[in-house]
Amino acid sequence: MAEKSTSVAIQDINFPLKVCSPWTWRLANGFMAVFFALSAYVQINDPDPILWMLIYGIPCALCCSLVVSSSLQDNIVWKWTAIIHLVACIFGILYSLRALLKGQIDSKNPLNYEEGR
Repeated sequence: MAEKSTSVAIQDINFPLKVCSPWTWRLANGFMAVFFALSAYVQINDPDPILWMLIYGIPCALCCSLVVSSSLQDNIVWKWTAIIHLVACIFGILYSLRALLKGQIDSKNPLNYEEGR
C-alpha cells in the first residue's frame, strides 16, 4: 500500500503569505491611537505636561495616520518622524539609566523621591 504524503506543494512561489488582513492592523492602530491619546490626556496634571504630551502625542498621530491610510507608512515624512521619535525615546531611556546608575538619586525611599511623578 502506497504511503500518502501530507506535505502541500506550493504552486506559485511569488504568492505573498497573508498573515493578517489590513483591517486587523487598522483596528490595532486605532486601539493604540486611543491608548496614546488617553495617556497624553492624563499627563495634564504632571509638573512637565508638554514633554509627556509630546511623548504620547506623536505616536498617537502616527497611529491615527495609519488608521486613515495604511500606505502612509511608506511616506518619507512618516518614516523620519517615527525614527526621530524612537531615537529621542532611546536617548531618554539611556539618560534615565545613567542618572540612576551614577547615584544621582540620593533618596532610596520612594515616598521621599518625586521626580518620577
